[in-house]
Amino acid sequence: MTAPQSATLAINVVNWLNSVERDFSQAFTAARVWYPRFDLETVDTLQVLVIPSVRTMSVESRGTDQLNIGIRILFYRSIDPADVTSMDEMALLMEEVQDSMNRQTFSMGGQLVAAFTSQEIDYAEEEMPSLLAWLGVLRVEFVLLQPNPGLMASRMMARNNAS
Repeated sequence: MTAPQSATLAINVVNWLNSVERDFSQAFTAARVWYPRFDLETVDTLQVLVIPSVRTMSVESRGTDQLNIGIRILFYRSIDPADVTSMDEMALLMEEVQDSMNRQTFSMGGQLVAAFTSQEIDYAEEEMPSLLAWLGVLRVEFVLLQPNPGLMASRMMARNNAS
């Protein structure tokens, strides 16, 4: 069975994050999952999860389609809410990954380019006093411009009919 494009891209991102040439301020081993599960009481070590998120296609021009594939990178670790230094370290790690992911390319039937990245720290404001974990989300959107196969087929038919 062939994996969906979003899953294949997520695997490529995991391999890239786990490559030895990456030098981030905190060590981690990324993993690909479809749905994250966390246990606050047992997560003392940093978890980095890569999740396929969204896939959209749009018409870029008459002869070109644009494929967008979204990936979410989750950073999760139990943390003392009073430990501002540990929270700063997690925010720094997310910035490092975001900076190195920006404009990163992967080959998948063309060059997928990380064209948009954003990060956020997920929490409910009313739960902040009892925050026991850091959950940061880095959203990465990859873009691939590809020829419109329908237009290519109609051009070939027109050429064949003309000859």
